[in-house]
Amino acid sequence: MKALLSALFVVSLINPGFSQNAAVDFTATDCAGNPHNFFSELNGGKAIVITWVMPCTACIPGASVASSTVLNTGNPNVKFYLVDDSGDTPCNTLNSWANTNSITANAVFDNIGNLIKMADYGSVGMPKTIVVGGYNHEVFYNYNGTPSASVLQTAIDKALNANTSVIENNDLNLGLTVFPNPVATDARLNYTLVKPADVKIEILDLLGKNVFTQLLNNQAAGNQEYVLNLDSYPAGIYFTRLTAGDKGSQTTRFCVVR
Repeated sequence: MKALLSALFVVSLINPGFSQNAAVDFTATDCAGNPHNFFSELNGGKAIVITWVMPCTACIPGASVASSTVLNTGNPNVKFYLVDDSGDTPCNTLNSWANTNSITANAVFDNIGNLIKMADYGSVGMPKTIVVGGYNHEVFYNYNGTPSASVLQTAIDKALNANTSVIENNDLNLGLTVFPNPVATDARLNYTLVKPADVKIEILDLLGKNVFTQLLNNQAAGNQEYVLNLDSYPAGIYFTRLTAGDKGSQTTRFCVVR
């Protein structure tokens, strides 16, 4: 049992109310030998749930709720990472603890070198769970103790929505959607014109640089579809902006995966 156990358990009962909005990047190798760059995975459209544990008996309920909530989403873009709190628990011990307690993680980290810092998210305490998502790496949930499954699910939904939701409207509702999202090859842009209009379709990268423009003159009113081939696009977050005549534009976010 690790030092300061009693003190940490007292802290773990408190929701720190930490106000940090942005996550902190890390690059680490998990217990299976797979490399991870946190921001690259978030930019790839993932919503990531991280739970720090000792591991210990008191950590089981919190890690179990986090694990089962992620599994119940059935969404491959939601990932659960189980992380040792201070980098002094070997991988075989972490994996054995998780297996014994039916805790399923997409990645387990022994956290040697303290590369994934719990302290980056306010007061420490076991277990601690955060939910992060979106191109701006926003923290949607930050809690010390056993999380509520329903509250955790709401945070996961918000993190996923940050990768796909419309971010600009300008009072023009074109019903713009991108499907599928994430996309590997071809994406279908669907939208509706209330009257005939000249349409401009643009693709912008994460930095706002225009990487594609297509002009479609005098499109008819009604439901429209345009197919984008994204084979040559690197993985990451992009925006598609649709402008119809001189009435404004609508922009939505999508993710390219490789």
